[in-house]
Amino acid sequence: MKSTFYSLCLLSFAGSFMAKGESQINSKNSKNSRNTKNIAELVLPGTKIEIIKQKFPAPPSVLPFDFNIKSVNLAPSARTLKARIEAMVSHPDVAEPIGLKVNTLKPEPLLRQLGSERMIQQLQNSFESNSTLNQFKRKVTNRIHDSKFNLEPADLEWLDLEKLSQTLKQETTQGQFSVADWEWMSQDKDLLPFVEEHFGTFWPEVKSEISSYLEQNKFAREIPVALLIPVHMQKMLGKYSPLRGRNCFATALSFNDRNVENMANINLVREPGHHKSLINSDEFAQALWLGYTELSSEEYVDGLKLGDVVAFVEGTEGNSYQSLRHAAVHVGGQVYLHKQSKSAASPIEFTTWKELVGIWAPLTRDLQVKFYRRLPGLPLKGQNAKSAIEKIHWTQ
Repeated sequence: MKSTFYSLCLLSFAGSFMAKGESQINSKNSKNSRNTKNIAELVLPGTKIEIIKQKFPAPPSVLPFDFNIKSVNLAPSARTLKARIEAMVSHPDVAEPIGLKVNTLKPEPLLRQLGSERMIQQLQNSFESNSTLNQFKRKVTNRIHDSKFNLEPADLEWLDLEKLSQTLKQETTQGQFSVADWEWMSQDKDLLPFVEEHFGTFWPEVKSEISSYLEQNKFAREIPVALLIPVHMQKMLGKYSPLRGRNCFATALSFNDRNVENMANINLVREPGHHKSLINSDEFAQALWLGYTELSSEEYVDGLKLGDVVAFVEGTEGNSYQSLRHAAVHVGGQVYLHKQSKSAASPIEFTTWKELVGIWAPLTRDLQVKFYRRLPGLPLKGQNAKSAIEKIHWTQ
């Protein structure tokens, strides 16, 4: 069972990038990813990223929103962490342990950093301190291997989940755009056709969501980017799963087709050790065959629309579903929605084109990018793949 390890100061957080890396990366690429920092140090400052920028410029968007992008901290909720820890017993086959790397066998630092108020009070009480420490040490030390141990349901007796949540926080992308820009785009009769084209079938839902937001926030000057995506994806945004499974492919397909993981003709195989929400590269390619069309060069130049899917492809592996490495969904401007990996430590989040290319170009030999658009009025559910397999030029 794979665990996500965190080093805490003693417990200072150091989440591994590869814990977030996509499952499709082969072992050779994984090795390269660990050496990325060392390789980057050998080239002149800026050289590598400039090459990446030139090779993969940001795709045009039908509506090139002027977003105010910033980095914020995102942490799993205490409720999700509790469910993830309890899953070690309730769902051991799909659970992903939270691993702590401890630099000392002394229990005091661990208890003071992550312990509940009750435990802290016991430590401060000289009559109970030794007893508390001895009991805790007995529970923990026999589970430590190579300075690491996995949290178990029994640890909920002493853990403060809010403290653990803040320890596991990570940076994510957040964006806003001005109310003035929205009023101009949605009311200008010359621009409105482009707005409706960009949002497509999502336009009524997005317009209603933003109208409700502005009614409730009459003095707002900016609107969250989150309101530009459909409501069912808003509910998933920034959320962590307590189980290992959902990945970038499932997230990308869910944008246009909610509950895609329950479609028997798409999610064909239940992979051992993963929740049913996992969509493999062959299943993702099949969904593209059934309900999407690859953008032509002319369509690409006209700009991406909300819901268009971007696929990052390993060019050296040929024109095959096995070449798929990652997928994200276009929101507007340079903002995309994705889930970095199938790990429970990876949330559904916004990212930018620069961030996507910055991550996947170093991890992928001969990186290529393909763009797909959902075909309206063509349901995925119930379709047979054989009738659509030639729609895009993938080989099985």
